[in-house]
Amino acid sequence: MDPMVLLAMLLAGAVILIVLFILISILIGTICYKIAFGVVDAKNEDWKSVLITSVICALVGWIPCLGCILCWYIIKSRHDLSWGKAIIVWLIAVIVSGAIAYGISLLFI
Repeated sequence: MDPMVLLAMLLAGAVILIVLFILISILIGTICYKIAFGVVDAKNEDWKSVLITSVICALVGWIPCLGCILCWYIIKSRHDLSWGKAIIVWLIAVIVSGAIAYGISLLFI
């Protein structure tokens, strides 16, 4: 087999895995935010709104220090919550997603 064809197949497989990883991460994040919004009894907690919030927070959450504050503001403004409830939602989502990641990691031990 030609090495360039093999390299192209490897690269295509890597891109597919990356896209799949991103989609699964957004799905898990949406579920975690949905659970967190249910705990604090948010007004606007339908799946579409929670998915959009999850995607926006995923895009800005990687910014050091400012990412957390932007996520809190996005949660606060999109779901009509106070700052305290927005921070609680974010903390619950982080804890639940961390528990899911820990549980998945235990499967491979």
